[in-house]
Amino acid sequence: MRKEIFMILSLGLAMTGLAKEKIEVVGARASAVYKEYQASNAIDGVISDKSRWVGVKDEYGKIWLALEFKQKSSVSSFQLYSGRGKTDAIDSFHVEIKNQSGEWVKVPGSAVSKNKSIQREVVFEAPVTVKELRVMITKTLGDIARVKEVVLYSDTPSKSKKRILTI
Repeated sequence: MRKEIFMILSLGLAMTGLAKEKIEVVGARASAVYKEYQASNAIDGVISDKSRWVGVKDEYGKIWLALEFKQKSSVSSFQLYSGRGKTDAIDSFHVEIKNQSGEWVKVPGSAVSKNKSIQREVVFEAPVTVKELRVMITKTLGDIARVKEVVLYSDTPSKSKKRILTI
């Protein structure tokens, strides 16, 4: 019995240590910015209408938010907090990473459509190890993306404690 308790306690302490492991985000870029709502607001740890990125289409008609990490990191899921107040959630989006040729490609399992939730969790089919990723917004009310926060995880939140990579 003591051995089992010790093992459970050790595992809990190990998971707590991992939960504190953060990966530094060195930048956030966006397709375009509306007024004072900068891309960096989407990774500042504040979930509110006052501190959000509001994006519009770029010259190619796309809306995106790119996040760059200090070093390569394994990412398996993320949460997207979007909208205005408790409405206007981003309808459709997916995550992209760069392939070996430097071209953006969609992450399997990252596509969401017909979303109505202002807090949406997305779990990839398999973790990706990247230095940069971007969220492509493909459908939103009035072609304006309202992103309050993007939170990335190194493991599936339901399988372990949340390991926040940004904030």
